[in-house]
Amino acid sequence: MKKLMLFFLVLSVAVFASDYAFYYDCSPDRETAIMVTNLSDENASLRLLLFDSYGKRLFQQIQTLAPYQTWFLDLTSAVTPSTTSWGLAMLQSDQLLYVLALYTGDEKLTSIDHVIEPITISSDAKYYWYAVNYVNFDTWTTWVAIMNPNKVQANVEIYVYDGKRGEEVDVLSGTLEPYAVDYVDLTDIAEVGNFGVVDVRSNVPLVLAVEYWREDELAEVDNVVDWYATTGW
Repeated sequence: MKKLMLFFLVLSVAVFASDYAFYYDCSPDRETAIMVTNLSDENASLRLLLFDSYGKRLFQQIQTLAPYQTWFLDLTSAVTPSTTSWGLAMLQSDQLLYVLALYTGDEKLTSIDHVIEPITISSDAKYYWYAVNYVNFDTWTTWVAIMNPNKVQANVEIYVYDGKRGEEVDVLSGTLEPYAVDYVDLTDIAEVGNFGVVDVRSNVPLVLAVEYWREDELAEVDNVVDWYATTGW
């Protein structure tokens, strides 16, 4: 009996071998929908998880997709719109997936993003490094959502650089609870009319979502799951 239970446990872990993660927003007047495609020649077992901005799980659904089948879901049908109904979405699967995230504001499609790579873990890494560009113009501004897709707390340091001079503008540090999200508003840090890079270090893999705003409207959302480097120190 113990052997059977152990086999079932190993099988359960193997079913969802890869984690795909991205940002969603179902706060008032915002909607996110997804199209999930199984890119393999075998049936795909997958599990969708949605967390609120504090890391509390709001929704879970298990789905099976036939080879090359696509599943469409409006996430506002899965969670109740509220001021905390935004943050981390995760798709766990045993097959290769292609995820298209569609972001809507005020009933207009504002952005789409293609999520094609799962989160990767390096056994040699003490720190993971991520980078995104920002702009802080009169009409174009940038926000960065930093999400922790792990069961453990993330220790995060954020370095903001002035693109014109290559100088460090600010350093932010703190912890991020499991599955929680935090925002960095670059308009509070960078000079108006400037641009540059946000360099992020973490002890565990992260997911970054870069929001580019044109005046008061969201124009683009880019999900970043790829670290550009890892360090053992």
